[in-house]
Amino acid sequence: MAGGAQEAIGANGAVEALCGCLEDDHSLAVRERAAGALANLLSGHGENCRKAVYRAMAIPRLMRFLETSDGEPASLLAAENAAAALANIVAATGPMAAQSALDAGLLQVLSKLLQSSATSCQVFGLLANLCWHMPETGEEIYHMTPIQKVVDVLKPSEEQPPRGRLAALALAANLAVRSPAKSRLLRAGLLKPMVAVIESFTDAALREQASVGLANILEDSPESVAKVFLEIPDLPRRLAFLLTNKKQPLETSTRKHLSRAIALLASREASRVSVKESGAPEALLGMAEGNAAKEACRGLLNLAPVAKDRDKLLKKGILPKLVTLLRAADVRDVAAGALANLTAGSKSAATEVARLGALSLLAVQLKEVCALREEDARYEVLGSAENDAPVWVLGAIAHIVDLVDTPGVRRDAGPAVPFMCQLTCQGEGSVKDLGIFALGAMAKSPELLRAAVMPFAAALREVCAAVPAGPLLDRAKLVQTCVTSR
Repeated sequence: MAGGAQEAIGANGAVEALCGCLEDDHSLAVRERAAGALANLLSGHGENCRKAVYRAMAIPRLMRFLETSDGEPASLLAAENAAAALANIVAATGPMAAQSALDAGLLQVLSKLLQSSATSCQVFGLLANLCWHMPETGEEIYHMTPIQKVVDVLKPSEEQPPRGRLAALALAANLAVRSPAKSRLLRAGLLKPMVAVIESFTDAALREQASVGLANILEDSPESVAKVFLEIPDLPRRLAFLLTNKKQPLETSTRKHLSRAIALLASREASRVSVKESGAPEALLGMAEGNAAKEACRGLLNLAPVAKDRDKLLKKGILPKLVTLLRAADVRDVAAGALANLTAGSKSAATEVARLGALSLLAVQLKEVCALREEDARYEVLGSAENDAPVWVLGAIAHIVDLVDTPGVRRDAGPAVPFMCQLTCQGEGSVKDLGIFALGAMAKSPELLRAAVMPFAAALREVCAAVPAGPLLDRAKLVQTCVTSR
């Protein structure tokens, strides 16, 4: 519809008039066309959608077209147009209108409609919008959705208009946040057609939804990461190419989700090597700023680059970018994790990070992230989950203090000592070890340590006494000395 036409037509009472034409006193042909015209008039126009819902009772009127008798709606065209109109209403007006439709039995009606011969694409779009605005409906929508039908819409053999493919991709992306749906979508053959959409440059909206779907399938699912990598072993290289292709640059949102996908592929050992060799680290470096910074940092964190891989990133200026990101509330945790990995075993990297002023930022950050945890929280593993933020920050501080090894660096890290103690006393496994390592490095300036460790003295003595023979034992003895001396 031409720009401004929706507003002009809607302002002259067209929404109310079209809703009136949905009643039974009009012929079926009129009602079919009215539903189609209404869908167009509502598309992306919040004011028209609000008129339809609150002035013209559009939801119950449209839902009548979705009802089936003997397995089929009275009119396939009217059902498809009504589903499109309802999808537009939910998209534009959000949870309130969606809840009204749900209360009227929308999901039950759609479940039956999906079993009819009606084209499913408009229903897929409506279900996708419901999932987005009403996440609590996701479980029921997942169970009622014919997954194979969703995937079949995307296959090259299927001639579908872009809007139909977009609806299927949107529904797949929303369903993919659910663990059981990930494996079902992959078994149904979603991956290859979805990647084909990502690699095409014909429709930006399709490409964005496909990138969201890919990242959602990989998220929180090592099993899905393994399956995706086995099905398309060169996927990291292909994604890295898309991210670095300056001749056909991607939209910001698509870049963000593809960065997330690369980060997740790097989270598993089997695919990490392929990610490292794909050019992805350099691609992530280029996005360690702006809207995709968090995903880029997450990828660098998971890649844990060392030796030549690390040297390449250092030469290209990754450290100043990461230190700057320590000031960004939504990115700083994963930035700290990336710094922890980049400084591990690298005195030059640790020295540069200290010179850039990272320690004062990390000390404040450690205090804040520990304060967010419950007092009796247990810190179990050093990993890549979002709740590992305290450990990421502690790791960065520990590596810098240990490798730079100067009084000035220990002084900068001093405000973090109470929280090092907290992690050491409450931690398990590698977290406890990392805490002892950090405190042992700080113990070379005992005047900074003694007062801060006193509230934790009994617990620290117990922890240090339990350290077995090995590399940490000398560190534990240094901490014990500080705890027991006055």
